[in-house]
Amino acid sequence: MVLRHPGQPAAALSSRLLDGQAQGGGVLDRLTRLAARLLNAPVAAVSLVGDDRQVFLSAVGEPPGLAYSPCRHVVEADAPLIIGDIRADGRVRDRAELTALGVAAYAGFPLRNPRGETLGSFCVIDVEPREWTAEELSTLGDLAAAAESELAARLADTEIRTRAARAQAQLDTAKAVTADGLEARFRSMFESSPIGVALVGLDGSFLRVNAAIATITGYSFDELLASSFQAITHPADLEASLDMVTRMVAGEAHTMRVHKRYMRRDGTPVWCMVSVVLLRDDDNRPTQFLMQMVDIDVERRSQDQAEALAARETYRLRTTISIQREVAAAASDRGAALRLIAERTLTAIPADGAVVGLVHGTVLRAAAKAGSLANREMFEAPVSNSLSGLAVRTRTTLRCDDTTADPRVEPAMCEALGIRSLIVAPLLVDGNPVGVLTVSSGRAGAFDEADEQQLTLLADALSGALRHAEEAEHRARLLQQANDAVAALQDSEARFRSAFDNSPLGMALTSLHPDNLGVVLQANAAMAAITGYRIDDLVGGHVHKFHHPYDHMETDRSLAALCAGDVDTAIVSKRYRHADGHIVWVQIHGAVVRDEHGKPHYLVTQVQDVTTRREIDEQLRQRAQLLDLTQDAVIVRDLGGRVLYWNPAAERVYGWPADLIIGHDLDRLLGTEWTDGSDRRSVTDTLLRDGLWTGEIDHKRADGRRVRVLSRKAVQCDSEGNPFAILSINTDVTANREAERARDAAIADLNERNQELQDANQLKQDLIGMLGHEIGNPLSSILGYTETISDTWGVLPSDRQRAMLDAIDRNAQALNGIVREVLAMVTLDAGKLTATPEPVTVRPHLEAVVASADPGVRALDRFGSSSRTQARVECPETLTASVQPGHLDQMLTNLISNAAKYGGGATALTAEPVDGRIRIVVRDSGPGVPAELQPNLFTRFARAESTAQTVKGTGLGLYIVRELARANGGDLRYEPAPGGGSMFVITLPRAD
Repeated sequence: MVLRHPGQPAAALSSRLLDGQAQGGGVLDRLTRLAARLLNAPVAAVSLVGDDRQVFLSAVGEPPGLAYSPCRHVVEADAPLIIGDIRADGRVRDRAELTALGVAAYAGFPLRNPRGETLGSFCVIDVEPREWTAEELSTLGDLAAAAESELAARLADTEIRTRAARAQAQLDTAKAVTADGLEARFRSMFESSPIGVALVGLDGSFLRVNAAIATITGYSFDELLASSFQAITHPADLEASLDMVTRMVAGEAHTMRVHKRYMRRDGTPVWCMVSVVLLRDDDNRPTQFLMQMVDIDVERRSQDQAEALAARETYRLRTTISIQREVAAAASDRGAALRLIAERTLTAIPADGAVVGLVHGTVLRAAAKAGSLANREMFEAPVSNSLSGLAVRTRTTLRCDDTTADPRVEPAMCEALGIRSLIVAPLLVDGNPVGVLTVSSGRAGAFDEADEQQLTLLADALSGALRHAEEAEHRARLLQQANDAVAALQDSEARFRSAFDNSPLGMALTSLHPDNLGVVLQANAAMAAITGYRIDDLVGGHVHKFHHPYDHMETDRSLAALCAGDVDTAIVSKRYRHADGHIVWVQIHGAVVRDEHGKPHYLVTQVQDVTTRREIDEQLRQRAQLLDLTQDAVIVRDLGGRVLYWNPAAERVYGWPADLIIGHDLDRLLGTEWTDGSDRRSVTDTLLRDGLWTGEIDHKRADGRRVRVLSRKAVQCDSEGNPFAILSINTDVTANREAERARDAAIADLNERNQELQDANQLKQDLIGMLGHEIGNPLSSILGYTETISDTWGVLPSDRQRAMLDAIDRNAQALNGIVREVLAMVTLDAGKLTATPEPVTVRPHLEAVVASADPGVRALDRFGSSSRTQARVECPETLTASVQPGHLDQMLTNLISNAAKYGGGATALTAEPVDGRIRIVVRDSGPGVPAELQPNLFTRFARAESTAQTVKGTGLGLYIVRELARANGGDLRYEPAPGGGSMFVITLPRAD
């Protein structure tokens, strides 16, 4: 026979197990009984499956004898097989023998040997279809693991027995072999054995050990040979081991197999399966023991854990069933059920405290507490942000192993309550979360998955109790409501009649029966007032009587739809025709009343006269249309500045569509600038105080251009006089203001031109006056002298002739100077004066001007007497200015001439560098410039009245000097000289 493990034959050892160990007993029987009890299944079995047969090592109930078994699926697939309904599962539904024998549901887990080869299955069978829960399958998997450990132990025992028998045969055979050959063969077998083998003396001392024993115990060869099996046996197993040795020596047994514990060298216990054979000599006297040792520590611990788990699960299930019964008994008292579950949960789960929290709106509030939480003040837990809330929202049981490290919990609250770990299970009533059941512990990691499952079961029990309590309360409420309804029914007709007759709204009952569809059954006084008909005229008549004739077809369609049951309610606006013929607009609310068979019986209508409101709405619509048609931007904003209304004209003025600007801050979006210096706060204060404000504002369009608007603002108030919005009507005056600015600019330009004409006319008059005065005298002198010379030249002495010619020359030179100054003035006024500055050494020009000065102007005092004084020149030799040379000479000549005319002649010409510029001063010792003349000293034709008649001049010299200086990047100014006299200061750029 071959057992399958993904395509590989099972080991012969497994076959021997199938052949020779087809009996249960012991651990396997306990496991199958536990499986049947925990999973509430009639059949549980441990089966080994071969190619040609199936053997049950242990079974509870009567496993069916089948030519085909679902266990074969488990072995061939090497995976669990879970079937809730044999008849609906495609893998086995064609096996009629299964259903014929009553097999309806199956759950099986594979059993493997230590090498991973599949031997059979651990399964449970039910005679009714069922849904296997995750908890049931987890329990079955744990029990299968325990059964697998027991099979491993049995396989190891079989191996030991086989090897012991082989060793005994070898010993028997060795009698016919020489001592040396026997020793060699025994040594080879002894040392190469994969299991622990030792020869032990009758006193328990180790005579010989192999490497496997040293590995199992952790002792070296020397340490073992110096010790005994008593020294390394666990104290709890020593007495039984010694008793076994005594019995074997006494001849009660030849071989024995036991499970016992040894103490490793590191002090830890190790479970081993020990097989002992007593060796005797030829006289049948005991000589020594042959001991074989297999390490089964892992399998034994798994078995112990499985048994402990099974015991724990049994206790938990019994406790849960007991609690469920108690809660069911108290289900009618909701408070008692809550307190009971909180207290009894502590007996089923290793917790310090328990609390039941129920949902109240957005929080969870404690409804019952027990244990360490019984006297604690519990905090409300938000459903949206807590572990309890998360359990409610996800409808899932949640566990927190350490509240100090879990982000889902509030550490401070848990610390205040002494909680380090907790489990929260949701309470569900009809699938809806109504609260949580929570257990807590002051120790971190106090709970495991089994505790989660246990709490979930208890939460389910409490949920059922809550559902029963709610149903009981609901039934009580229904009963009370029924009683109230009976009592209310007695006076409902009177109340309805009173409400119907006294309603301020028109009310009517209209038949929906096909025989009299649309006939008014009942009407109140308000309905009579709206229609103009008496109540007696309305009742019994058709609604067409007061409906507008144009609406009769629509009325008939609506009544037909209501009669057919297509609609139950209707809200419409329509026209009535008053008894006197005028139109009445009404708002109708209708509701269908059905009879006991659910068929439409009559229509209850409430009618409101909305004629006036409709007229007002029409007026408002027309006004709104006017706002849309106006060319002014109409804007409504709230007191915070957010736009509420934006008419089409505003879109045109500003370029912003209404859907984009509604809700935005108006002044921020449009970059409001008040032209009068106001600001938003002051304008708002004015509006709130006065109710109105008018002014011009600059705004920014969507395209970035600025527009100016004339804004007229008003405050909108509610019915109580509280301001809530600001209405702005903005007129675009950008084009107007631009036209005004153009007009103002044209006027200013015209005024400037008029002023220029006036100045030109004044210049003409001044020039004519000056020429008439300044040219007249020299010209008369020249004419007089020429006439005298013409008439008397031959008789005049030579000195007299020379004197006359000199006088004519002087007067001609004077006229020439006047002409030059006038031409220079004209050039300046025409804007044609240009300068080409260049580096010029200043001193040579100062000296040349002084040297070439007309002796007649070197020293001419204000009384006309002359002297021949020489002006002092002070200037560094290398001082260089940036100036056109001819302009410099003309400026100096005019200033020296001016000093000669008005100041008695120039006394000094100085030049020096000052602050990166050249400062040239022409100084005289005259009376200085009168104070009244100084403001206009450098204008054209400026002359002092005191000297105008006595000193000849045009009044253009200083004007020309200043303009020449400015053309060269400099300037001219007047300064009174210290100690008297005048200083005319020329500043020029310094040449680098």
